[in-house]
Amino acid sequence: MENKLTVGVTGLHCAACAQIIEKNLAKEPSIKKINVNPLTEEAEIIYEPADFNPTKINRQLKKLGYTFLFPKAAAAANELSSFKDQKLQELKNQKKKLQVAIPLMSLILLLMFWSIGAALWHYRPAELIPGVIMTPIIFAAATLILFWLGRDFLAATGRFFVTGKANMDTLIGLGTGIAYFYSALFYLFPALRLALGLQDMFFFDVTLVVVTLVCLGKYLESKAKLRTNEVIEKLINLQTKTALVERNGQEFEINLAELKIGDIVIVKPGMKIPADGLIVFGESAIDESLITGESLPVDKKSGDLVIGSTINRQGALKIKINKVGGDTVLANIIKAIQEAQNSKAPIQKLADQVAGVFVPIVIAISLTTLALWFLIGPSHLGWSNTVSLGLTCFISVLAIACPCALGLATPTGIMVGLGLASKNGLLIKNAASLEKFGQTKIMVFDKTGTITTGEPAVTDLISEGLGLNPALSRTAVLHLAAALEKNSEHPLAQAIIKLATKEKIVFEAASNFLSYPGEGVSGEIDGQKYYLGNVKMMKRFNLEIPEEKIKALENDGKTSMLLSDGQKILGLFALADEIKADAPLAIAKLKKLGIKTIMLSGDRAAVAQHIAHQAGIDEVIAEVSPLEKANKIREIKKSGLVTAMVGDGVNDAVALVAADIGIAMASGSDVAIESADITVLHGDLDKIIKALKISRLTMNKIKQNLFWAFFYNIIAIPLAAGAFYPTFGWLLSPMIAAGAMSLSSLSIITNTLFMRRVKI
Repeated sequence: MENKLTVGVTGLHCAACAQIIEKNLAKEPSIKKINVNPLTEEAEIIYEPADFNPTKINRQLKKLGYTFLFPKAAAAANELSSFKDQKLQELKNQKKKLQVAIPLMSLILLLMFWSIGAALWHYRPAELIPGVIMTPIIFAAATLILFWLGRDFLAATGRFFVTGKANMDTLIGLGTGIAYFYSALFYLFPALRLALGLQDMFFFDVTLVVVTLVCLGKYLESKAKLRTNEVIEKLINLQTKTALVERNGQEFEINLAELKIGDIVIVKPGMKIPADGLIVFGESAIDESLITGESLPVDKKSGDLVIGSTINRQGALKIKINKVGGDTVLANIIKAIQEAQNSKAPIQKLADQVAGVFVPIVIAISLTTLALWFLIGPSHLGWSNTVSLGLTCFISVLAIACPCALGLATPTGIMVGLGLASKNGLLIKNAASLEKFGQTKIMVFDKTGTITTGEPAVTDLISEGLGLNPALSRTAVLHLAAALEKNSEHPLAQAIIKLATKEKIVFEAASNFLSYPGEGVSGEIDGQKYYLGNVKMMKRFNLEIPEEKIKALENDGKTSMLLSDGQKILGLFALADEIKADAPLAIAKLKKLGIKTIMLSGDRAAVAQHIAHQAGIDEVIAEVSPLEKANKIREIKKSGLVTAMVGDGVNDAVALVAADIGIAMASGSDVAIESADITVLHGDLDKIIKALKISRLTMNKIKQNLFWAFFYNIIAIPLAAGAFYPTFGWLLSPMIAAGAMSLSSLSIITNTLFMRRVKI
């Protein structure tokens, strides 16, 4: 029997790392399938439990510089907290190092650029610090940075020589390490340099700048990665910590972990239901918005199923537990999100393959360059010149091929793009989201809190045409209803009170107030008893009910409430979750951009259809559960078109992760926001249009940046290797190679900054 396990991974920095781990463990007989996700720094393993040995697996991985964090017997929340604490400590240590390295790098670059500028434009003085003092300072700074901040790069290079496995850290380590050791050797032993006929040239600055900038980028990336686990942590924290259990006629409070199937739990008004179960006593309105996302509470009675972590709003309940732990609805949502986070898109798999060969190719080019010089050079140039030129070309290739230019191409575009997004009220979680969102062809919307306001409101108040002669005035009906509902906390009651307050109607609470769970309320006003509730309540009095009007309202997705004095119907209220004012215009703009719109809701089909028609949405999928929403998203994605999901509730969390791009309205739950790739502040749908424009603008700039980065490398690598030296005498020194790398970076940054001038 096969089991599935998700583990954290330390030492995981890039797609090449993921390839190394997957290829190495593919040979392990007990592991049937492994998927390593460098974004979440997790690995999903399908394995045979009989032969699975975590100690053996980690022994293999440690040789390559990685470790799996296998879960212990502790609770999931504690394991997650431990992993997060470890990552936070790593980030804290890295930040302290960068606080030293960045000012040091900046100072030395300032001094160097001054000297270069003085030579070109005749600055005075020609050197801010004399070269005889400057060189030892740079040597000391490069030594500190390489062996303190960049020791992981050196370790990766050491492992490469032992195992033959290389990642991006290896390339950085080779380039900066060889530049440093070459320079240090001939700086400390000038006689050796003279004996070999090598030039008086050192490359400590290459080591200093490259190590610092790469570490800064990795620090910022790690901060973003850490947030991917917060959604799971928040979902776990939704659960209650304890449960009130009835045993042998007595009540006991126990830890949730001690709860068993068959236990009878007592849930008082305002309390969360501890786990999934069946009501065996009592009636109440249950707030399931946490799971279903729908604003209206659901009336429940004996025999009805309830979901763990939903809230009991009214009467006391006794519930028989039928699911605990990993079998509950909430636990399944957590599991679904974890699986969706660790799945790989086709484009990511392609990127992994490219990353797997990029580093070895660069290393092969540099080694081939050195070998060819040593093979061909002596017979034409003499040994001394061959050593000098060969080593110079070897270091130049590594310097120019160091992925700093390529590494800056995307982050600079993303940085400015994210800044534009923030300025326009958008929070975008990562670069992949910003890249892919511009390709969206289908956009799926949740209904409640996304297209609608998320709160019930009175849409109709009917006092005439109900058979009452003379009919009560609208104000009188509203006054009576508000007085009855003043002592009720039901959301429908609050909607009536809100309308009465808005219309400045003064009312006192009815006396002898009574609540009838699942039906309505009653009370006395000026000595007369009144009732306000649903059709079920009114049928008790054998009254003539305006069924045609009620049916017409329900067809429009509205909930009806009737006011009566026990003898006749005095008024009819219709309540509904109203559409947002900006929704129709936003949907119309999306259509003009060629995007198909779909509404995905757990609400009744009639309600969803009515709202979708008002908003102008193309298609409706209604009456779906939270987990079914994710399945529907996956079905839509089978079309091959990039699909975005817009939602705001916990019930949308799985669907947000399952979509190519998840978009959360900031007015919704924290879990939805953490699950999403993009967060729309203030719940403004028009901002989604701006996000599309920013995404497309950013991707255009990134493509331009990549062109310039490749252009410099394509031109400079043959020069660095000395390919044109025999014919034209052209040679690219390591210093010029480093300058070319800096120039490519400068052109990329300058090009990207032009984005700031664009009005979104």
